[in-house]
Amino acid sequence: MHPAARALIERMATLALPPLWSMPAPEARAAFAQRHGRLVKPARVACRTTDRTIPGAPDVPLRLYHPPGAAGPVPCLVYFHGGGWVVGDLEMVDALCRDLCAQSGALVVSVDYRLAPEHPFPAPLEDGDRVLAVLRAEAGPLGIDPAAIFVAGDSAGGNLAAVMALREAAAGRALAGQVLIYPVTDIAVAHPTMERFATGLNLDAATMRWFGDSYVSDPAQRADWQVSPLYAPMDTPAAPALVITAGYDVLHDEGAAYADRLAAAGTPVEYACFATQLHGFATQTALSGDPYLLRDMIAGFVKRHSVRGNDR
Repeated sequence: MHPAARALIERMATLALPPLWSMPAPEARAAFAQRHGRLVKPARVACRTTDRTIPGAPDVPLRLYHPPGAAGPVPCLVYFHGGGWVVGDLEMVDALCRDLCAQSGALVVSVDYRLAPEHPFPAPLEDGDRVLAVLRAEAGPLGIDPAAIFVAGDSAGGNLAAVMALREAAAGRALAGQVLIYPVTDIAVAHPTMERFATGLNLDAATMRWFGDSYVSDPAQRADWQVSPLYAPMDTPAAPALVITAGYDVLHDEGAAYADRLAAAGTPVEYACFATQLHGFATQTALSGDPYLLRDMIAGFVKRHSVRGNDR
C-alpha cells in the first residue's frame, strides 16, 4: 500500500469517525464533503468556468470548464462525480475537472445529477440523457465537436458513465470514448475484493451496501444492466474505454472484470491499475502524486480519441 494511503487509513482509525451509512443522507453529504475537502489541493492550472442549468422538470445544474486558448471545435468530456449515488457534488471534483480541462483541451461538463435515496435509479441516468441531448443540440454555440464527446466518472459516477456509453451505443449515437475510474459495475454479486477489503479501508462493504440499497431498493433490479453494467448484453461495441482501478479497493475486481467484458465484446480498452492505492485516490491530491499521473493518462486518452473523432 502507498505510504500516504496507509497513513490516511491509520488517521481515520484514530479519529473513529461515524460511518456514512449511520447518518441520514443530508448529514452524510455534509460529513463526506468536510472529510474529502481536507484531502484536495487546488487545481494546478486556472481555467474559466460557467455554471448553468438545463431547465426542466427537474433542472439539471452543470459546471462548464472552458479550455484556455481554444480555437475551433474542441472535445467535450462529460463528468459524473462519485459518492455512491448518495453523496458528492460538483465541488468534490472541481479541481480534477479544472486540471482535465487544461491538460486535455476539452470543454469539461460536470453534472450535478440527482442523488438517492430521494432520487433513486433511474433518475441520474435520466439527467445524463438530458445533458448529452443538450450538448449535441448546442454543439455549435458551445464550440464543441459533436463527434468528440466523451463520458467519464469515478466510482458511482463511473457506473453512470459506463451505462450512458452502453445506452448511447445501443441507440446508434457514437461517443468518442468513456473514462471509468474505479467504477461500480456489479451490485448484484460480491466480488472477491469486496470480501477481502470488507473492513478497515476508506470504502468498506457496509457503506457499499448502503449505497446500493439507497440507489436500488428492489433486489430484482440489481442485475439490471443499467444498474450493474457487467451484465449488459453488449450486442454492439461501446465507445473506446479507459478503465482505471485501485489495488486496495472493494471495487477493484468488478472494475477489472468490466474491462475484460468490454474487450471481449469488441470494445477497444485501455486498462490501468494503481496497485498501491485506495478507492478515492483520483481526487486526493494532498496525499500523493498518483492523482496527477491519472490526470495525465486521461488527458492523453481524450487527445488520442479526439483525433479519431475528428477524422470521422
